Amino acid sequence: MISAVQFVKLVNPSIYGLYDGGTQPKLLSIVLFGSVYQLTHNFQYLTLLAILLNASMVATLCCWVSALNGASWIAFLGFSINIAWYQIVVNCDNPAFSIPCTFIGLYFYFHLHREIAGVVSLLVSSLFRPGAEIILFFILFLRLIRKDKADKVTLIAFLAIVIGALHSLYGYLLAYPTKEAFLSACVTYFPQASSQIATFQHSPRVIRPYLEAVISQAAKPTTLVLLLFAVKGSVEIFRKHIPIKYLGISILATLILPAGAFVYGVINDIQSDKIMEYTFVYPAFAAFAIQHSAPRPFTKTKLREYVLVSLGFLCVVLFVIFSGLRSEGKYEVKPDGTGLIPWRQIRFDDFDTNRVLSTSHRFSALIPRKDRVFFILDHGIRANNITFIEDLSSDELKSDKFDIVVRAHR
Repeated sequence: MISAVQFVKLVNPSIYGLYDGGTQPKLLSIVLFGSVYQLTHNFQYLTLLAILLNASMVATLCCWVSALNGASWIAFLGFSINIAWYQIVVNCDNPAFSIPCTFIGLYFYFHLHREIAGVVSLLVSSLFRPGAEIILFFILFLRLIRKDKADKVTLIAFLAIVIGALHSLYGYLLAYPTKEAFLSACVTYFPQASSQIATFQHSPRVIRPYLEAVISQAAKPTTLVLLLFAVKGSVEIFRKHIPIKYLGISILATLILPAGAFVYGVINDIQSDKIMEYTFVYPAFAAFAIQHSAPRPFTKTKLREYVLVSLGFLCVVLFVIFSGLRSEGKYEVKPDGTGLIPWRQIRFDDFDTNRVLSTSHRFSALIPRKDRVFFILDHGIRANNITFIEDLSSDELKSDKFDIVVRAHR
C-alpha cells in the first residue's frame, strides 16, 4: 500500500518527499502497485496476479524437482503447508512478487540453461525487493572461475548487478529527497533505534539476530518435519551432484538483511517472515530424500498440470481459509491473517471545502495524519500541497488557508 502511495509522490512532483508511512522504495513495487491502484482503485487484481505468479512458481519448482528424479509430491506438500507464505501472498506484499522471480530465474539459468532469461528474472526480483543482486554476484563469480569472461551473458550479469546495487543504495530517491529523510521515515523512527545503532552498526554482531531468525523459522512445526527430510535430501544432492543444489543459492538474497543492519545499525527487519526463501528450499531438498526409479522428463503438459493444480490449491486456501472478503468497505486480511482491516476510499463528499473545486482543479489540503495513506492514494495526484496534523482542532484557525480540510467527523 505504501509503495502505491510512493507512486503518487513520484508522478506528482508537488508532493514528492511527503511522509508516506515509511518503507524503503522499490522501483517495480512502486510502478506495479501504484499504477494498478490508480487504474482500478483497489488491490484485488494485484492479489489475483500474486496468486497466479506464485502458483507458477510452485509448478516450476515441482517440475524442476521431478525432472531431476526427485519426489515432486513431497515438494508440493511442503509448499502447500507453508501457511506463513499464504499470508504474504494474500496481503499482496512485495515478496509475493520478488521471490517467485528469484526461483523462476534460477530455474531458467541452471535447469533450462537460458542464462539471459534467468539473469533478467533475478534483476526483476531485485527491483521488487533488494537481495537478488547478491545471487547475481555469485553467478558472476561462477562464470569468472569457469573462465566465461568475455561472453554476452557475463556482461549482462555484470550490468544487472550494477543496476541492482544502484537500486539498493540510491532507491530511496524514488520517494525521499535526501538520505536523512529516508532514514528518519524508515530506519530511525522508533524509540529503540538509537540503542540498536549503538550495538549493531558496523558490527559483526548483526549475524546473531539473522541466525536467530533462521532458527526460529526452522523450529516451526510445519518446517521442522520437512527439515529432517531436507537434511537427508541434501546429502543425496551433494553426493550425486544433482543440479537442484543451485536452488539453495536463493538464500543468499536474505543476506541483504544483515548487510543493511550492518550499515544502518537497525535490526527490526531481521525477522523470520522476511527470509521466506528457506521455506521453499527445505521442501525442494526434502524431495530427494526419496527418489523415483527413473527421471521424469520435463514437458509443457506437465508444467500446465502443476500450474492448474497449484493455482486451484492457492485459490482455495487464500479465498476460503483466509476469506479475502470484500464487503462493507473491507476486504484485506491483517498481516497475521486473522481478520479484516477497514478499507476507505476518501471521496470529495467527505471533505469540508473552503472553495468550489472543479474536477481538474489542483488543491491544497489539511488532513489528519491517520488519513494520509488513503488520501494520497485517492487524491494525491491532484494535490499541490498536503499538510498533516495530529489533531485538527489544534489548527482550526489556519484551516481557511487550505482548499480542502478533512475533518475528524467522518
